[in-house]
Amino acid sequence: NEVIIVFRFVLLKEWNMLLTMTEFYEQEHDHMPSPERLFKVEHSMENILEVIKERNEAYNLLEKGDTGEAPVVTERNFLGLEYKRRLREHTIPKEQNRLHNLLHPEECPRSTKRYINLYKEKLRKEESHHRKKAQRYKDKLIDRFPNL
Repeated sequence: NEVIIVFRFVLLKEWNMLLTMTEFYEQEHDHMPSPERLFKVEHSMENILEVIKERNEAYNLLEKGDTGEAPVVTERNFLGLEYKRRLREHTIPKEQNRLHNLLHPEECPRSTKRYINLYKEKLRKEESHHRKKAQRYKDKLIDRFPNL
């Protein structure tokens, strides 16, 4: 645990040093030696953050029985369109928040129901089009290479 944290801070120091170097070389109108180090440090940082996330998830599963991440809910906006978002804490409860109540009414207006149905039909047609296109591509491959 402590080793991961120390390694993360070492990578942060390296990252800051490399950013400072790139800025210096840009001001000097010169090429930075081995610029791939930036990508390597960034990749290492992503890996460490992934390890920390997996460790926290495993700990929460053992101790609490859930992953500890905020649940995802499906809500409707003022147009009646559904979207997904993660729950998070707010300073004002949503029942008392005027802006939230304005943008997320309890029921969508009757005038938008027709357009919501048309929008859903459009999405279904696009999905069907992509499915048919993929099937045609597979059929062409089978015609071209019958041994597949």
